[in-house]
Amino acid sequence: MAEPSLTRGSPPDSKSNPIDFLRNVAQEHLKTIDEEKEQERKYEVKKLQDLERYAKHKRRKRETTTTSASDTASRKMRTAEDVLNRLQHDTDLDISQYVVGYLERFEGIKELPVKNWISESTDEEWIPQHRIRYFKKICAGGTEETVWDRDSRVDKIFGTDAGASVVDENDRSTVVSEDGGVRLVS
Repeated sequence: MAEPSLTRGSPPDSKSNPIDFLRNVAQEHLKTIDEEKEQERKYEVKKLQDLERYAKHKRRKRETTTTSASDTASRKMRTAEDVLNRLQHDTDLDISQYVVGYLERFEGIKELPVKNWISESTDEEWIPQHRIRYFKKICAGGTEETVWDRDSRVDKIFGTDAGASVVDENDRSTVVSEDGGVRLVS
């Protein structure tokens, strides 16, 4: 027996109804896919426009912002060696209240009292100063205050971090960073 033809012009019979149903479902699905693709395309165009606008804004901001020599100098931090020397030789600072945090190659960050820090490179237990990460002051009551931190660019010893000022232990004088230099205010 011959199967009935499934041409578009022929009336649907009992066997073509499921096929027509599937065809309609497929067409609806294709419409949905096309709509989603159009939405994605619009989203991508908007995203590119936003990125271009941001890049132009950033370029304009960079062109209008000029850094002067004093701005650049004030952002430069003092070295760990400078901090060590200041703690060792400044009579206003009690070296026994300070701890140095350094990176031990195999054990991670370790702390050592500053008074025990070995500066002599010929000593067997010498630690290079480029491994120093921070200095902390042990305050009364055991609280700790970070006074110099390389990673977060904190410098309360010299006051060379962004707009910093620091008060010495006796609150007699303040060290203020001015154009990259240090001035003692009484």
